[in-house]
Amino acid sequence: MSTNKITETKKSKLEIHYYFSDGSHSIDAEIYLSNLKNVLEIIKTVSNTFKIIHKVEIEPAKEGGFETYITIIEESVKAYPYLTATLTGCVSLILANPTKKIFENLLKPKIEKENELIDSAIKKLDLEEKTIDVENKKLDLEKRKEDLLNNSKKIEEKSNSLQENLKIVTSRSNFYKEANKIEKVKKIGFNNLTENEAEENEQIVKRELFKNYIIDTPELEPLIDNKAEIEIISPVLDKNKPYKWKGKLNGKDITINMKSNIFKTEVQSGSIKFKKGSKLICNLEIKRKYDANGDIVVTSYDLLNVWKYISGKKEVIIESM
Repeated sequence: MSTNKITETKKSKLEIHYYFSDGSHSIDAEIYLSNLKNVLEIIKTVSNTFKIIHKVEIEPAKEGGFETYITIIEESVKAYPYLTATLTGCVSLILANPTKKIFENLLKPKIEKENELIDSAIKKLDLEEKTIDVENKKLDLEKRKEDLLNNSKKIEEKSNSLQENLKIVTSRSNFYKEANKIEKVKKIGFNNLTENEAEENEQIVKRELFKNYIIDTPELEPLIDNKAEIEIISPVLDKNKPYKWKGKLNGKDITINMKSNIFKTEVQSGSIKFKKGSKLICNLEIKRKYDANGDIVVTSYDLLNVWKYISGKKEVIIESM
């Protein structure tokens, strides 16, 4: 049987409660929508990690500050059918208590509970009359128990990776940056509400703690391509302005900063004709950063050295490698 077969559908709700100092019941629309996007980004990342097929619905806010109910309908995947309310539970912990281990505090108890249910079912079967049907049921349960134990380590590794995931850390940081802009927000509560379980205790983050969740976007080490091949598209080099021009790298149009003084001199003296269609074999530095969503984006392409200039069949060595 395929491990991706959907076996059941479960609903759970993530409650986000903004508490206001002035007793009002409204919130800035742009900040609210921005934060909703941040939460949905975390939900998406968690669902991708555990491969949970789901859809998200929003319920109306209720009085008492400003409450939002995000209903998540999980279509449990065969590999982890016992991890119900995984998305709401993980997201609630990520937003309110990122120092708490997701596996130890949320997922391990679910696995232990499932293990107890299997053991109990096996004991009941041991008391029944021995038939082929009973033995087959027992074999199925023992297989479920084996899968449960085998998957436990995988789930622990996956949950640990969530707490270091840059998309999650960035989305959480953005959430609190936005919330911090609303002066009347004195605290935010998070709750995980499930269909069949009692309501869990609301987790509160007070305003003075918002700063603990806000991070500066970490810098990335630049990439160095020592043998980059760039085709010249726009061959205009103005010596009175920063040397920027258009080129093609691996089929992609890019803007390049020319930082090779040797090559600049060759072009300015007329020794090299910097023209469209010619190519440069060069030392290229690619600077990158994380954007607001935690995705990696290129900030600049800096051409540091030109090893070879190619125009048609003509090749000219500019700098030695």
